[in-house]
Amino acid sequence: MTIAVFRFNPLFSLTSCKISKNNMSILSTLAFAMGSAWVSGLNLYAAVATLGLLSRFAHLQLPGDLSLLTNWWVIGVALALYLIEFIADKIPVVDSAWDAIHTFIRVPAGAALAAASFGDYDKGFQLVAFLLGGGLALSSHGTKAAARMVVNTSPGDVWGQVLKYQLLGSALDIGQNGRRSSRSTAN
Repeated sequence: MTIAVFRFNPLFSLTSCKISKNNMSILSTLAFAMGSAWVSGLNLYAAVATLGLLSRFAHLQLPGDLSLLTNWWVIGVALALYLIEFIADKIPVVDSAWDAIHTFIRVPAGAALAAASFGDYDKGFQLVAFLLGGGLALSSHGTKAAARMVVNTSPGDVWGQVLKYQLLGSALDIGQNGRRSSRSTAN
């Protein structure tokens, strides 16, 4: 059970303090929620599997209702779908079709991940997180899909490989920064 306490700070803005079982602050939860939503727009299945595995093996505390991601069935299905996506990614026509179809999967899933992160909070927080998370997932997925469409229709394979490694590197860098941030707030 979570108890929310609202108070005014000296600058007259409404702040929220919560007491919950995992002691994540609202800013940590917000960062986790928005990061999860953004990454799910790039690769939903890798994001879900990674969060589940990190929670199981690296003792990452998942906020809110995201503990569902630690279920072995969820991790297994996410890894199987990631493998299919990895193979589909290598065929340009299939890759473009995959991205078009996943516009209707990644965006709502990113919104759901963000809302589930605020499972310990009021429904209003969950709704705002749902809307913001969906917007972030749409922006990251739209950017990726548009860039991939250009690469898939351009001659030569060099730019495609450069873009794939750049996207992977930026996603890994953001993941590492988020992991460092969660460690520092846990202490």
